[in-house]
Amino acid sequence: MKGKRFFWVLLVLLCMNMAAGSLTAHAKNMKDTTGITWDLKQNKYLYYKSYWGGVGMITQKVKLSNFTETWSSDKAGYRVAKFKLTFVRKKKPTAKQLIKAATYYTINHPELDDTSPHCFYAITDYYTGKSLEVSNPYGVIVKHSKWKKSSTTRYKTSGYSLGMQNVSVVVQIEYPYEYKNLCIGVGGYKRMSETAADRRFWAGTGPFWKTKTFRDPNYKKIAHFGRLWFDP
Repeated sequence: MKGKRFFWVLLVLLCMNMAAGSLTAHAKNMKDTTGITWDLKQNKYLYYKSYWGGVGMITQKVKLSNFTETWSSDKAGYRVAKFKLTFVRKKKPTAKQLIKAATYYTINHPELDDTSPHCFYAITDYYTGKSLEVSNPYGVIVKHSKWKKSSTTRYKTSGYSLGMQNVSVVVQIEYPYEYKNLCIGVGGYKRMSETAADRRFWAGTGPFWKTKTFRDPNYKKIAHFGRLWFDP
């Protein structure tokens, strides 16, 4: 009898998990996407989690600043939004974290000088969930500056050493004034490498809600999103 009870409980749990996965896979818009916190604001640091090799998920922070929005000077009916994203990596790791991370990167990625946790930004359509940084049917054009890196801060203990940097990027979005579905997202990574679903998102062929690395259906501390702030 105990075996049967376990079987039925397991079956119910499997069905619940399948239903949750189906809901995410068939989301109707970005707001339906699980694993996102909708709190991205201007000039406010947000805390997010990102995977640090050998250590696990650790807290980082990011701020959207210098936001401006103007009419395009060469495209009639177009608006131009511009802003800066600053990602601040963890400082002063504990000796235990330092040893774990330094060991991991020395063995797995000895070529890296910057061993900071990964971070991302994404510009998506609200209803399709697809990236707008590639060719899209809405006439949206996204450009960004080169990622600017801070000087490397090196941490050492017991013969172990690793470097960490802060990074920033300036993003510019040109869009038709009538188009109101722009979403901006920032956050971290659940793992070191991207999945096929992640790569489809960056290529503009798959929605954000099918990604595996930039969100967690049960954990909203990785991705932060917001709708673009339009002039009234």
